Amino acid sequence: MIFKNAYEAQLKFKTASDSVLILENSEKLLATQAQYDFEKQRSDERVARENELARQRNIRNTITAGLGVAILFLFVVYRQRNKIKAGKKRSDELLLKHTT
Repeated sequence: MIFKNAYEAQLKFKTASDSVLILENSEKLLATQAQYDFEKQRSDERVARENELARQRNIRNTITAGLGVAILFLFVVYRQRNKIKAGKKRSDELLLKHTT
């Protein structure tokens, strides 16, 4: 009888011990899951921020390149206009010398 009571007490202790262990493991699992979710959210936010910065950098570079091309085009037009003016002036001078 004493062994039967001891055996039952041992079973109850083992069951209680297992329950405590399961609760502790569940709490650790929940804490680990919460930490993972938090780090994943931070990582997602960082990736979104990096993507936005890359998009802004691409826009800035495109605008800069467009302005550079426009300035180059204006420079070429300005030089050509001056060459045409100089040629017209020379032509007019030659015509005036020839008619006199």
